Amino acid sequence: MVAISTANLRKRLGEVFDRVQYGSETYVVERKGRAIGAIVPPRLLLALQAQQKDARGKLLRLLDAHAEADRELSDDDAMEIALAAQAEVRAKRTDPTTR
Repeated sequence: MVAISTANLRKRLGEVFDRVQYGSETYVVERKGRAIGAIVPPRLLLALQAQQKDARGKLLRLLDAHAEADRELSDDDAMEIALAAQAEVRAKRTDPTTR
């Protein structure tokens, strides 16, 4: 991942997008040294969106399963379920066999 300032991005916009498209590079856009955005290849964005959708689906299924069991879900139980779903998605993201 390459950091690039907004001023430098304005000067090199075409080159940056060529590198993203053809070289699969990613950029973090910074203003005054703080990250304000990112430029990534579409395939990475689509993969992230798919992971988020998968995580939401798993969480909803888990919550539905608890509701069907006629069990009142405490805040602690809900947080535990959410963290477990998050850990599962993160493990899948770092597993090279799932890419």
